[in-house]
Amino acid sequence: MWSSELGRACAAGLGVLAAMTCASPPARAQTAVPPSPPPAAASAAPSLPPPPRPRTPLVWGGASLFALSYVASAYSATTGYEADDGTTSSRTVMWVPLVGPFVMLGSIHAAGDDALLVLDGLAQIGGLTLFVYGLTSPASVAAPREASRPATLSFAPLVDRRMGGASVTGTF
Repeated sequence: MWSSELGRACAAGLGVLAAMTCASPPARAQTAVPPSPPPAAASAAPSLPPPPRPRTPLVWGGASLFALSYVASAYSATTGYEADDGTTSSRTVMWVPLVGPFVMLGSIHAAGDDALLVLDGLAQIGGLTLFVYGLTSPASVAAPREASRPATLSFAPLVDRRMGGASVTGTF
């Protein structure tokens, strides 16, 4: 019985597909469009600077910090289920990113767990902050070094076991 229903469904699907392809309108050739004239050289705009790039190390560092600290919260939330049915837990609030560890502070009674929860919450907030800052702030581009540097003159104390004095260094 299953094979006959499956066969009917396949036949109906093929029939709909054949009807859709046969009912399509015939293809027509497109008319040629004359090419547009080249832009005038006088109206050429000066080249714009490239768009700002995100700060990749901040983006990756922030995403990694947030992900690792959230995985720690999620792990603690999964180990808090008392029964095998998986419906009730005292740590359900740990599934909420950023604020879960701080809300959990009100119901914790262990000695060192409050410090771990605060660190976990701060790591999540710090990771998300780094991620967003890395995406929104443009990467700084180093200014090109000039061919000629100004002359510098530096004075520093000079101390030895047997004598003391001053040192003068300079670049020209």
